[in-house]
Formats: sequence, structure tokens, C-alpha cells
Amino acid sequence: MKASDEEMDKKILIVDDEAQICAALKREIDWLKLPIEVMTTINPMYAMDLIEQNDFSMIVCDQRMPSISGIEIIQFCKKRKPYIIRVLMSAHDDMDLLIHNFNQQNIDYFISKPWFRKDVHQIIDRMLNSKL
Repeated sequence: MKASDEEMDKKILIVDDEAQICAALKREIDWLKLPIEVMTTINPMYAMDLIEQNDFSMIVCDQRMPSISGIEIIQFCKKRKPYIIRVLMSAHDDMDLLIHNFNQQNIDYFISKPWFRKDVHQIIDRMLNSKL
């Protein structure tokens, strides 16, 4: 993957209540050495403020968090800024939840925990090549 001028404006928000997951996923993205700004938060409520205040290209959100679910954050994101690519991340394979939210077009991609590097890189590549 090579950086272009359009990529300079790409911003990703990672939301997970576990700081080490945020840090590890940020390292995966930083490893690509692309000019993408990555913000992280362990506070799901703060994530909604960040969504309101920033122009993200993508949000990667854990499903199971203490105060609010990842789907709720992703639905908030879809209502406020539907052009943001929405990625749900979970260690739990709840197929009914995934199918329902794909059908409702709430989520664009799913990343399982633990993730495979190639899966993360493919999603980033698709974001960079999207016209949104």
C-alpha cells in the first residue's frame, strides 16, 4: 500500500474498554507506515463525543463494553455520520447479531479477536481505496 494525498486526511477511531487492545490494534495500523491518524479511547461515551467532533474515515469498535455496546456506538455513528466505515470487533461470535447488523447496514466489516494481521490490513486498504 502506498500513501496518496487523499490518505493524508484519513482518521481512524478505535474504541475498546481494554487499553491493551486499543494499543495493539493501533500498532497494527501504524505498522503499515501510512499517513493515517489513529485515535483510541477506552471510554465508549467519550467515543460518541469524538465522533461528533471529528471527521473519521473509519471507526473500529468492540462489541462488549461495560456501559454501552459497540453496536449502539456504531448505530450512533451511522445516524450522525453515515459515510464513516463501521467495523465491529468481538471475541464472541454472535452470528445472529452479526447477520442482523449486516442486513441493517449498521456494520461494514467484522474483526474477530484475536485478529489476523491480513484481515486488518485488507480493511484498511479498502478504506484507503474508498471514495467516501
